[in-house]
Amino acid sequence: MALENLKSAYNNLSINNAVKAVNEVKRNISIDNAVKQTENLLLGRGVTDFAVTDLANPFLTNIEYSARSSVGLAFGNLGDNPVNIIDKAVNEALNKIPDIPKPANPLLGAVADEANRAIDTAKIRVLRELEEAAQVPLLGRPTPFMDLGRQPGETNYIDLVSLHPVTKTQVDDQIAPEKRGDFYVRIKDLRDNKFIYFRGYVTGITENVSPSFTSTNYIGRSEPVYMYERAERDISFNLKVYPANYTEQKIMYEKMERLTSLAYPQYLPENGSELIRMKPPFTELYMAHIGKRDKGQFGFIKSITYTVNEQGDWDALRSLARHFDIAISYQILNKRPPKFNDRFYGAY
Repeated sequence: MALENLKSAYNNLSINNAVKAVNEVKRNISIDNAVKQTENLLLGRGVTDFAVTDLANPFLTNIEYSARSSVGLAFGNLGDNPVNIIDKAVNEALNKIPDIPKPANPLLGAVADEANRAIDTAKIRVLRELEEAAQVPLLGRPTPFMDLGRQPGETNYIDLVSLHPVTKTQVDDQIAPEKRGDFYVRIKDLRDNKFIYFRGYVTGITENVSPSFTSTNYIGRSEPVYMYERAERDISFNLKVYPANYTEQKIMYEKMERLTSLAYPQYLPENGSELIRMKPPFTELYMAHIGKRDKGQFGFIKSITYTVNEQGDWDALRSLARHFDIAISYQILNKRPPKFNDRFYGAY
């Protein structure tokens, strides 16, 4: 009897294990089918083709974040994995529309300048339209407060500063038409007259004004006599840059490329000679009380220090940092020697 019970228990155990194995295979097949359906869904539809009912798909909403890349859902709409069409269009707008070289002939040079301005305008329009097309519709209530859109309304807006690439077009009137409501840093590269706009996340503004005197000692005089020599002025500040999406990230790195190039000269050939000369990277800076809206403060960049903020995130697909702290030291120069009663700030 005991032997019969042992055999029965063994058979039941074998049957249970077989049933569990079958159920596990069925569950795996079900998961594989769901994964395949999700892949087909993502590959067969564009971003605008998703229906509201897709949001209720339990497999789409419950998949773990670390496993999303295996079914094409990596990082969702956070910007790391942009739509291929938008990615390609941004690259073409920034890189595949080169500037027209300016010839030596003044008449042809004026035509080239006008053509480059048209190219810059087209770039800006394309980037803004791409940004608007990529926006996820938001349903919000109007606010009575003044937002960065310069009028009461929805607080979701297109960041005109971060979306503006390095071009010869000055867009201060578009960023702040009423000369208020926004803050930005503008650097004009005088080598080719192109503008760099940064969103004004600025801290630690420090200005140094250093007059110099020489001393002369005389016998019988208990202190030296001082004679004025010169004065120097410089300003330093910290600038934070961070993109809100992939388009702004591409433009941010383009601006950082140009900013770093301001430490180096442009090499130009001499007229009728094989010799080359250096054109120094002089700039005009407009920030807060330094410089004016129509014309920045003349000078040059003394030093640039980039620090990747440890609290910022990264573009995981391209292994690129997003959040930079940029420390800039700027030497202020004047095209005419400053004197008594001159105005040194653009606050007037």
